[in-house]
Amino acid sequence: MYNFCLPTNAEIHDSEFDAKPMVLMIGQYSTGKTTFIRHLVGGDYPSMHIGPEPTTDRFTALIHGHDETEEDSDGEDDDDDDDQTNSNTNSSSTPDDEFSTRSPHTKTVLTKAWKKDGRNKSSGKTILGNSLTVMPELPFSTLATFGSGFLSHFVGSICPAPLLEHVTLIDTPGVLSGEKQRLSRSYDFAKASRWFADRSDLILLLFDAHKLDISDELKDVIETIRPHNDNKIRCVLNKADGVTREQLVRVYGSLMWSMGKIFHSPEVVRVYTGSYWDEPLVHDDFETMFESDEWLLINELVNLPKSCAERKVNEVVKRIRIIKVHVCILTYLKNHMPRWFGKKKMQEALIEDLEQIFDIVRIENNLSSGDFPDVNDFANCLREVEDFSSFVAADKKTLRLLDDLILIHIPKIMKGTSGISDPNNPNRKKTALKHRSKTPKKGTDTTMDSSMTEEELNGLLIKVRHT
Repeated sequence: MYNFCLPTNAEIHDSEFDAKPMVLMIGQYSTGKTTFIRHLVGGDYPSMHIGPEPTTDRFTALIHGHDETEEDSDGEDDDDDDDQTNSNTNSSSTPDDEFSTRSPHTKTVLTKAWKKDGRNKSSGKTILGNSLTVMPELPFSTLATFGSGFLSHFVGSICPAPLLEHVTLIDTPGVLSGEKQRLSRSYDFAKASRWFADRSDLILLLFDAHKLDISDELKDVIETIRPHNDNKIRCVLNKADGVTREQLVRVYGSLMWSMGKIFHSPEVVRVYTGSYWDEPLVHDDFETMFESDEWLLINELVNLPKSCAERKVNEVVKRIRIIKVHVCILTYLKNHMPRWFGKKKMQEALIEDLEQIFDIVRIENNLSSGDFPDVNDFANCLREVEDFSSFVAADKKTLRLLDDLILIHIPKIMKGTSGISDPNNPNRKKTALKHRSKTPKKGTDTTMDSSMTEEELNGLLIKVRHT
């Protein structure tokens, strides 16, 4: 019950704070998720399998690293590689270079630092799921709660791709349709996706321009990962070069309409359109738009580490606000339970009046309605509790500690770390006063600006804000 309100449904471990930003890929089978990742990392990677049928049958975490067994042999051939690279540079490039990229903006990011004639020949190694949960440098320890049914379908792919120095990519099995989604897997796919979504910095929903139908199973997965994650979700309309100009306009409009129905919001989700593989475009009518969207997507991926710390602090602050609301609700329910008789009847009455209870708790504790959970979901969770008297009531001191975290302690940690100019910086004040000073008119008093104390200046700012 106490984990119900948490955005990640579990404790945040130190390894999760220290981890690189994660990018989660979700989509139906054969929408090009694995090919998309292959395009981003510049070539093949361990455990990769691409085909028209549902090929990816497990969650794959692409982690930056090197295979120690290959580093020694690579070191012996460095000189030969350099000579070969120079000769390849001087020679004309072949038109069938399968790892060349169309966009000059993303070429350095996608193909930088590859040796062995510039191609990635799936160097690296794989690590199985149970081993990933016990590695202290990786943020996957809490995945052990899903059991062996999931961990046997979870693997880590160690790859030296340059992009993985900035982010960790998560490839997922394709969302199946019908009973196959529920019966053919030994774990809860939606809950596993929710675990990764809650800890990801960016969630990419991939769609195929040739088959845009969104199944009920995919809709359920999106609705499962949505809570607390709306601002992370982006859409990728893949294989867009395979349709004509008129068809692409219709497909794009249909995708926006479908996303509007799922998200129940007038604001549209950001959509990146393109063909994310290394073959020439079939229809190049929108080539400029495809390259622009690809560059914007790569730029967003590379810049994720810059805001990673702020996002994690944002998650902590969000947790504190939600936990405070949660604790206040449970305290109210516990205080209104009888001591001896009639507990069951009182619990049913409290659940029935839960919406009114939310309003009372909000007014009594000066809380925001936006921090409260969904009434129906919370009521369903309460029905599974046998006795509300078992809840631990929180006193004013505990609530004050939560407020102090937001108002005092976290601001001290964040001060000066976000790159925002400090208004209390004395050098900045002197510069500002210098720029504000102008040639005075004849007969005016020029002593005010130079003699104004900090207290007087703050008082003046307060008056301005109030007016």
